[in-house]
Amino acid sequence: MGDSLLITWNLPDLVLTFSSDKVGTTDFSTSEETRCLWHAGFIANRIELIRETGLLRGTPDRDLLLHLYRQYGSRVAQLIFGSFAWVIWDPNLKGLVAVRDRMGNYGIYYAVREDKVFVSDRIELLLGALPSQRKLNPRSIIAQICGIPPLSGETFYEDIKAVEPGGSLAVWCGRTRVDRYWHIEPQPLLRLGSDAEYADAFRDLLFKIVAEYIPQHPIAITLSGGIDSTAVAAAIRAVAPSTRLVAFSLVAPELPEADEDYYSALVSNYLGISRVTIRGDLYWTLCAPDGIKTRLSTPDYGCYTELWEATYRKVRQLGFETLFSGISGDHLFGIANHVYPDLLLTGQWGELFRQLSHLPSAQVCSLRFIRGELLGPIVRTYIMRRRKAVSPCAWLAKGCYEQYYEYFALPAPLPMMLPGRQMRLDILRHRRINHIAETMNLEAGENRIEFRHPLLDHRLMEFAVSLPTMQTYRTGIHKVILRNAMRDYLPDEVVSLGAKIYPGAIADRGLKERAQSKIWGLLTNMRATALGFIDETRLQETYRSYLVGEHTDASFWYTVTLEDWLRRYF
Repeated sequence: MGDSLLITWNLPDLVLTFSSDKVGTTDFSTSEETRCLWHAGFIANRIELIRETGLLRGTPDRDLLLHLYRQYGSRVAQLIFGSFAWVIWDPNLKGLVAVRDRMGNYGIYYAVREDKVFVSDRIELLLGALPSQRKLNPRSIIAQICGIPPLSGETFYEDIKAVEPGGSLAVWCGRTRVDRYWHIEPQPLLRLGSDAEYADAFRDLLFKIVAEYIPQHPIAITLSGGIDSTAVAAAIRAVAPSTRLVAFSLVAPELPEADEDYYSALVSNYLGISRVTIRGDLYWTLCAPDGIKTRLSTPDYGCYTELWEATYRKVRQLGFETLFSGISGDHLFGIANHVYPDLLLTGQWGELFRQLSHLPSAQVCSLRFIRGELLGPIVRTYIMRRRKAVSPCAWLAKGCYEQYYEYFALPAPLPMMLPGRQMRLDILRHRRINHIAETMNLEAGENRIEFRHPLLDHRLMEFAVSLPTMQTYRTGIHKVILRNAMRDYLPDEVVSLGAKIYPGAIADRGLKERAQSKIWGLLTNMRATALGFIDETRLQETYRSYLVGEHTDASFWYTVTLEDWLRRYF
């Protein structure tokens, strides 16, 4: 975790200001020395890079970066793995090079105003340096209402841009250049002979990555009863059996449908690790007296923020500095995709019939199934060659529909790519993954905790894209390859668990029961309505029908937090 920074380029000078622990200004405009001005995260493959460079094993990441940059220049971004982001003063360029890690764990933002360029890792610092006028970005507001992160490279402010995950920004002589050094690409199909071979290949890669992510000090992990976080815990225990590892698990005795106590205890006992429990049913959505606390930088505020804050407090109280998670397992191998079209198109008709035989015959013969799960994906991929964006939420103002469809339409499918593999690629390309990673790291960092997410490593992303669809989903079985890889490393009961326990009841306790008055207060005389973004009546109807159990879709929450943000800052 590094200090936040604000860099102002004012021709012909460069002024660097550190906030937080370091305050001051330094002029680097005439420096002939390559200098690391800021960095965050960690270099996962540092042992390999140190071996190649001949540096001492204990060389800090910052010094390793400088050594590599002097040798390779900005191309070093492709050599460094992990969540490492950085800003360097390059005397040859007479300017700055800012690089964001591949998965966007740490943000880098910039703004150009007349003869000045501002660069920072915090939008709030940019807003403090820029003139007081704050111009909202309507595209990002519409996205927020529909539960979508801003478009890549954009923020909620028209004049402030974001370096994309896997992207870089060069600033020299008042000019800027934005590039991408990595983004998730289609991979050659991995063809192995059996489920066991696929499981071995994945497990070898997972264990290698987890070993690289483990620091030298004791670590904590958020452990649910699902296969994702438990797989990370099992990998840590397998590759570093002597490392002190403590699990932090959610329990909810008052809400049995959200209580993960049984399975997290089962895994902790199986792996021989200590477990700390947190009463999730006491930290329901909006349980804090002051309600929603959006930041100036974004209206996005998670409905489990109170629960996460309680977790961070407990982690710090027990003295841990590094916290592991299992986020991204759903994106890698879960979220059901189009296995049936892939089997049909590749001539695996016997396997197709075998899988369909597990479904009720009425379902298989229904027009909805044929259109949605079998022939529809084939038509959209190979005949229509286009895909429309998902319909916006019902309460988006009609005047915003045109912008929504213009800016959030899905790209055309790639030629000759099977529908199931195309869907996996779309899932891994979705901006929500990067947004979640950055938000979680920001919140953890504010609590002086470094979050590490091994399943977000770009090597696992590329591996997942290379898999045949049958390794990610089969009728009734999600995450096939992950389950096969974890046999003998986790209890059979967890490996074969069909339905994961979700904390939705904890959110419902707040949204449906105990925080209604706070929500109705934000759904009345709304700023978002006055600005022309939403239909307030439709939104109120949606919330009212949610309260009486007519549906379980809580996506109205994104508009609730937007309204808090507009009232708080605008």
